[in-house]
Amino acid sequence: MTADANNRSVPRRAIFIDADGTLLNDAGVLRESSVTAVREAREAGHLCFLSTGRSRIEIPDALGAIEFDGIVTSNGGFAFIGGELVESRTMPEAVVGELIAYFEAEGYDYYLQGIDFLDASPGVQIRIQKGLEELALKHGDDMAGASQDLIPKAAREAMAAHRPVRRQGIAKAMFLGNDAGAFERVNADLSERFEVVTGTIPQYGTASGEVTPHGMNKGTTMLRVLKRVGIERANSVAIGDSMNDRYMLEVAGLGIAMGNASAELKARADSVTRTIDEDGVWAAFVEHGLIAG
Repeated sequence: MTADANNRSVPRRAIFIDADGTLLNDAGVLRESSVTAVREAREAGHLCFLSTGRSRIEIPDALGAIEFDGIVTSNGGFAFIGGELVESRTMPEAVVGELIAYFEAEGYDYYLQGIDFLDASPGVQIRIQKGLEELALKHGDDMAGASQDLIPKAAREAMAAHRPVRRQGIAKAMFLGNDAGAFERVNADLSERFEVVTGTIPQYGTASGEVTPHGMNKGTTMLRVLKRVGIERANSVAIGDSMNDRYMLEVAGLGIAMGNASAELKARADSVTRTIDEDGVWAAFVEHGLIAG
């Protein structure tokens, strides 16, 4: 148990927080209020975990301003507590090979996430650079004010390496299409065997998506982390903005959607907070008694 501002006993919570669209806006800006919210929640005795679809080397430097108790990466593929790997959920080599064959036959660029590596098809680097340029035009001065690169140097270098893609140790595949219908086509082709969700990193565009095996997602890995830290599901909190967050919002004792979240996610949430640019994370923490107002 922990104590609130009035010295009342409150249960210790485990809080799982999405990155893109929750902590970082489309311009890559991290709100100082979010840093404060996480710091004060940890000072109050709660555990805070970053839970992201990104691999570890894709996590922007700005998020280093926040000290987390652990991280969940690759949509639940890997989990770390205090820097120690505690969960590794990867696909069989044959399954990875099937995905590679599918993407190449259909003409999609793609990259594969391992625990600390990325392997990409040759066109990914060009697509990402184009996406960053489009974001800069859209957001103007806000991009200049971003406190980090949206794609860290190590990740960009890995995507530019053009080595033969690996099939071992892969947790998630990311595809990048040419048109708005790409996601619907991939979802129709793969959804019987895989979970296919829209991409959540802004510079990858709306024709992108994430592919993981059914049952491997932020929610199921969150449950494994809760068991390891000894916190009941009822005392867990999850906050996010997109459909790759839906499982963790659904399994959490309290699922919170950002004000900028999709309508579908809001319908699945227990609570809706303000938008990211209206200090939504901080507001949610205050509203639900995780920190003092």
